[in-house]
Amino acid sequence: MKIRDGFVSNSSSSSFVIYGAWVDADEVKKFLSKEQLADVEKNGLEEVMYDVDLPMHFHYDYYEERCAFGKSWSGIKDDETGKQFKESIKKKLSETFNRDIECATIEHTYSC
Repeated sequence: MKIRDGFVSNSSSSSFVIYGAWVDADEVKKFLSKEQLADVEKNGLEEVMYDVDLPMHFHYDYYEERCAFGKSWSGIKDDETGKQFKESIKKKLSETFNRDIECATIEHTYSC
């Protein structure tokens, strides 16, 4: 058994690792419906995005006003290569935002 010796903080943090891309919040709003945009004004982008049917993970970074879209590496299928996994995510994001999206592994930690 290991015992931590030293300073322990009571602050909470969370993190995630996905393969995907960061997209500016203003660009994300462009593909929302008028009703969803009105809801963004009332409840914020993060709340609205949780109701949008996307086949991938989503995280809103308040400080940078950007959104991370992608899939966890644990979501790769048994019969899927890493290349196929990456290409499927890039294709979906590029189709969603009507432009070529450069993807990479995103590691992000934030305070709760």
